Amino acid sequence: MYGYLISFYIIMGLFTALIVLMLLFLLAKHRKVGKTESLSSLRDFVICTFLIVVICYLTSYIGVNFDSFARNTIMRIVDFALFLLMPLCWFRFIRANISTDSVRVAKLNKIVNWSIAILLVLTTFNGAVFLNNLYYVEGFYRRCYVTAVEIVADVAICSFLVIYVLLARQAPNLETRIYIYIVSAILMATVVLNGIITAVLYWGKIIYEVQTFYYDPTFIFLILISVCTFLYIFKHDFSPIYFEEESGDHHISDEEILNRIAQENELTERETEILQMIFDGKTYQETAELLFISKYTVKNHVHNIYEKLDVTSRSQLIATVRAIKAAEEGK
Repeated sequence: MYGYLISFYIIMGLFTALIVLMLLFLLAKHRKVGKTESLSSLRDFVICTFLIVVICYLTSYIGVNFDSFARNTIMRIVDFALFLLMPLCWFRFIRANISTDSVRVAKLNKIVNWSIAILLVLTTFNGAVFLNNLYYVEGFYRRCYVTAVEIVADVAICSFLVIYVLLARQAPNLETRIYIYIVSAILMATVVLNGIITAVLYWGKIIYEVQTFYYDPTFIFLILISVCTFLYIFKHDFSPIYFEEESGDHHISDEEILNRIAQENELTERETEILQMIFDGKTYQETAELLFISKYTVKNHVHNIYEKLDVTSRSQLIATVRAIKAAEEGK
């Protein structure tokens, strides 16, 4: 039974790592098309997933071969950081796929970003200072404090997940909505169960042993998230690449032509986002609120965009884009 559990756990780790590596390859290859913010946030989400897999697999390998599941200070800090950065990247992905741009949503995004940043500092500090290599905390008051931070972090992330899932009803298509719902549910289960396990470890109620460690559900959740993401990327983003449309109409979306113009003129990722907002008719103030930057910064980016595209106004830029689009569709 012992050997079976070890083999099963290691196979799960390898399988998850393989899926995540495939996802990274697909995202890197597909970055040139589609929504820049959507793909970049999904790419970052996958990278966090992959790094968590690496940490879990290293811990598993060391435990099997050296009978010790301890994690040093660096691994603890990275562990805590990734479990907060992963939901943050997921929130970014949901934002990029909802159509609303209200002031309330902009304020919510600021609250979420600041909350995650504060919790990131607190949890990584706690992992470095108060925890030993088996996540045990010496001293009653220290344990109470570290446990309270863990509970606040888990409640905050779960609350944000619920809010963003409700906002995801505005996602443009059914595939994206279903994907957001499923992964958000899995992510919430991951946060809750890992929060419980970690809090229990603070009080020394569980020591990492072979009999308990291999029932850690993290790998199962990571496999489910990876499979869902793989299917979403293939079906939602890659179908136009692998399957040519039978229709004779050569239609190019505004988004595609804007991304193509951005590539040809070597616009940065931020300039590409602002280019799309300018074309959509967003004001400088609205653009600043959506991207969490100052109005002055937006003006600087717009100036750079105009220089690279050799235009002098918004109307001239829009006319240029439409002319390029008409020429491409006429080929």
